[in-house]
Amino acid sequence: MRLLVPAAVASVLILSACSQGGETSGTPAAPAAPALVLSGVDLTQPVRLLGTEPFWGIELTGQELVYSGVERPEQRAPQPKPVIQGTVATLQTTSTTGTVFDVTLT
Repeated sequence: MRLLVPAAVASVLILSACSQGGETSGTPAAPAAPALVLSGVDLTQPVRLLGTEPFWGIELTGQELVYSGVERPEQRAPQPKPVIQGTVATLQTTSTTGTVFDVTLT
């Protein structure tokens, strides 16, 4: 009798180790969205771009693109999701005044 109890416990442990885990809901999990990172810069966070001759700046706030320059009026446009292809990210949008912005980040 003493040998039967350990043998029964061992067989239960072996069977439980072979059983499949909990049941799934039947719908596969959605794949994770690819990270919007370019050269270590997280494009989901605010980004400031600066240029010289003529001096200009673009601020990507996450919600909008804000263009400013010396002796130029500030322009605002909705910020689109960047399209990343290899080591290049592009954003295309139109300001509230109709100016088209085509931003390329490398």
